[in-house]
Amino acid sequence: MNLTHRIMPSAALQPYVAYYWFFKTDHSSVAMNILPTWHSKWMFYRGKSMIVDGVGGGHETGRVCGLYLNSISVSVDDSTDSFFVVFKPYAMRLILGIPTDELFTRNLELSELGITELDDLKWRVLEARTNEEAVALVEEFLLRRLAAVNDFSNIRRIGAVCHAIESSPDTNVGSLSDVACLCQRQFRRIFTDYVGASPKQILRMRRFLLAAKELQNTTETTHVSEISARLGYTDHSHFYHEFHQITGMSPTEYVSHISQLRRCELIKGYNTYHGE
Repeated sequence: MNLTHRIMPSAALQPYVAYYWFFKTDHSSVAMNILPTWHSKWMFYRGKSMIVDGVGGGHETGRVCGLYLNSISVSVDDSTDSFFVVFKPYAMRLILGIPTDELFTRNLELSELGITELDDLKWRVLEARTNEEAVALVEEFLLRRLAAVNDFSNIRRIGAVCHAIESSPDTNVGSLSDVACLCQRQFRRIFTDYVGASPKQILRMRRFLLAAKELQNTTETTHVSEISARLGYTDHSHFYHEFHQITGMSPTEYVSHISQLRRCELIKGYNTYHGE
């Protein structure tokens, strides 16, 4: 049995939290290729933790996951009951007070951050009786942290840039620096500090994610060529190379993986994890 559930944040936290994601399995094996997203996460485990790229699977309690630019392999070989806080791309920097690029491709125990209040929150979340109670505890903590922030000027700039990327992923770094009202050099520095990767890396990843989403709805090789052309890849070979570089699979193998997730009734959890 696999259960997934997503809760949206309160109005006050919508600029900072994308959603809360819950995933529960009951003594079943689960394996999937998780696509890179530009969302950092907190992960609370009320059962065994997930195995990420071969690491984990023990009785861990909480982790922080930074931004990845490549897919990761996630599996569960026993029961798990997980709660993820999925942040907007720039929010972790504001809430934790550390540059997000320091978490780039890292998956750390929450206690390693050295924030006592966050470690206390972890134990209260794990003791929560319901998902809603767990969310309420996290939101209370986040609102308290945000109330102590004095300068939101960079958040407004980077928030506007992130909105522009979501709206037009075919944009370029020059246009995004104009949105931020910064010179390109300063823009790249601040963006990387808050989001965790460079604007160019994020634009590449966003284009890939659009391609992967379209691939979920096709099994025709000819349509793969149409997708690559529409999204601005220089040619079919370029698309295949970049797709394999990010996922470790060809587009055709990815389509087969999605078909397998559908057969195992995991596709809903897979899609909700990726924000769909």
